Amino acid sequence: MSTNLVSIRYWPSEQGRLGMQLFFVRSVSVGNGYSRSKEKMVTRRSFLKASGGLGALALLQGCELDDKDDASTSAADPQQNDPPQNNPPSNDPSPTTPAPTDPPVSTSKIYDLPAQDAELHFLKRTSFGVSQADYDAIKQSGIDAYLDQQLNPASITDPAESAIGSLFSLLALSGAELYSRRKESGFQNDVKRELQNAAIYRACYGKRQLYEVMVEFWSNHFSIDAASGILRLFKVVDDRDVIRPNALGKFRDLLHASAKSPAMLEYLDNDDNRKGGPNENYARELMELHTLGVDGGYSHEDVLEVARCFTGWRYVRDEISFTFSANRHDDDEKTVLGQIIPAGGGITDGEKVLDILLAHPSTAKFIATKLVRRFVSDLPPQTLIDKVAQTFTDTDGDIKAMLRAIFSSTEFASAHDSKFARPMEFTCAAVRAVAPDPDKYYPGRSIYNMLRLMEQLPFEWSPPDGYPDVMTYWLNSMGLTRRWQHAVLFAESRDNGSSHAYELVNTAIKADELVDELTAAVLHRPLTAEDRAQLIAMVVGAGDPQRSLTEDELKASSEKIVGLLLSSPYCQVR
Repeated sequence: MSTNLVSIRYWPSEQGRLGMQLFFVRSVSVGNGYSRSKEKMVTRRSFLKASGGLGALALLQGCELDDKDDASTSAADPQQNDPPQNNPPSNDPSPTTPAPTDPPVSTSKIYDLPAQDAELHFLKRTSFGVSQADYDAIKQSGIDAYLDQQLNPASITDPAESAIGSLFSLLALSGAELYSRRKESGFQNDVKRELQNAAIYRACYGKRQLYEVMVEFWSNHFSIDAASGILRLFKVVDDRDVIRPNALGKFRDLLHASAKSPAMLEYLDNDDNRKGGPNENYARELMELHTLGVDGGYSHEDVLEVARCFTGWRYVRDEISFTFSANRHDDDEKTVLGQIIPAGGGITDGEKVLDILLAHPSTAKFIATKLVRRFVSDLPPQTLIDKVAQTFTDTDGDIKAMLRAIFSSTEFASAHDSKFARPMEFTCAAVRAVAPDPDKYYPGRSIYNMLRLMEQLPFEWSPPDGYPDVMTYWLNSMGLTRRWQHAVLFAESRDNGSSHAYELVNTAIKADELVDELTAAVLHRPLTAEDRAQLIAMVVGAGDPQRSLTEDELKASSEKIVGLLLSSPYCQVR
């Protein structure tokens, strides 16, 4: 059993810096390359004494060490700060999510870090983390050519995608096969875990990174909580037949496919929506969360009329497929957003509603705002929102065209280090930075458990509004403690006795060479002079910084350096 630094609790202070508290973890090996740990809070003085004065903690640039207890909680938006509640969607006519308000963050850098090149900025925003292979590729081809390839994922040979079938075989089952096995002991949980782990695996090792980012984006936009019940099976079909085929296509196709998704119809109760007994849940969320936005110009009367248009939109349970029940459909005339839908339209009533919503300017603005928030800033610049919304209108919601509009903008180019990495991004980025061979070592269980602790497992956000995409929701002491824990334990993880951190060492034999080599491999950008000096001092202590290090010293120091780099502000931002 060993004791290692694994976490620092830190929070915004009056000066805009971060206060923090130090933790030790006692680690015992539990297999699969990771450790089980117990946290023990320590003061700055006891930490420095126990660690031999590891000055490398100054790597947290601008941070203040403080022995006071962290009594703060998340500074998140009120509407996005509450933990998910396991309640079904309500039939209350009022909106389920309050009107969004701008979070108290700026479009400037979160931390004052050294400049990074444009290629690194692009990769950090369009992937789940920067691998050495990706960085080498974009430096060789240039951003434009790299983007062209990423927007054509079928052209990319991807061993990770090829491995999905053998690693997660349940995902290939048809809807009928999934449903027929629903009563097998543990089957539904096994299916859910495979779907979640497939998403994590693709994020960690896939070469089609922008595609996977957009799959995650649309899964969040058309959010379905698949944590329990029959949705554990239905979401597999939704992911396979709705989200993934349309993630880089037309928003029109994605919206129409989602409206006929058995998972969405079950999640938002439209299977119970019938003539004489309308259920408004799907109608309301369709406008509030999928198209117009909460301030998009619709009324409660529009919600009622849209619900009538979707009566009879159901699914065949034992096939997990869409069906329309004409005998349950309200065939009378309706009026939606001022447009008359004639009587007798049948299934086309709902399809006309979707087209009305697609043509509404509020939909273009709402989708543009979410895309710009995802890729540029928590406070999306209005100039870029307008540009992307116009692209939506001009191209009938072409997703690739909107992405090109974002990535070619000056707003994107100037937004370095201004987005905070959410747990999924932070956790997978550590894997991609160190890049162990997935055929030899894949820390899937540990990543899954860490995302569970950090509360961002794929497909497990209970409300229908999707995981928050602003720093203020995720910036809390417990979440950041978990980040440190993951980073350091991952840096120390081993395969065949050699840590993955040490595998990044090539020719370095002196402390400064080791720091520079590992910094380049993990960050692809320089440290501040102070941060670099602190890491070198951590390696040699009071000794000669120019002496050659022994192999044991190189191994031990590489683990500490990589753990601190992955835990530092350099890796907390995108």
